[in-house]
Amino acid sequence: MFTSRFVAFAAVGLIALAANHGLAQPLKPPDTSDSLPIPPEKEAMKAKRERAHAVLDALTAGDYAALRRNAEGLYIIAEMRVFISAFKTEQYRFQATAFKNAADDLLTAAKAKNLDAAALAYSDMTRTCVKCHTHFRGVRK
Repeated sequence: MFTSRFVAFAAVGLIALAANHGLAQPLKPPDTSDSLPIPPEKEAMKAKRERAHAVLDALTAGDYAALRRNAEGLYIIAEMRVFISAFKTEQYRFQATAFKNAADDLLTAAKAKNLDAAALAYSDMTRTCVKCHTHFRGVRK
């Protein structure tokens, strides 16, 4: 008697598990806060600024992992189409290229764990931001 009752409960349990498996909620996707989707220009600029601030924080703290992660983010942003084709003047293209080169230098320095080179690349990158925004405001007036 015990055996047939046990088999019946086991069978019911397996059927219930199989039936509920299809009703389960899908797994939550992993946190991708470090990945950068392709946003509109205004949001991309905000992400660029946030990454640049995070680079400064990483430089001052000597946090090589955060430095590399945010340098990679800035390099990805620099290659985004929203920046490459945003405003077509020679000066804009020049500054966008200079930013991309500085972001590449920053990433190289971050991978090498060279804080001095990273600080210099960060300074170059920041100057290109200021020059480009100054140019953009001047042309749009």
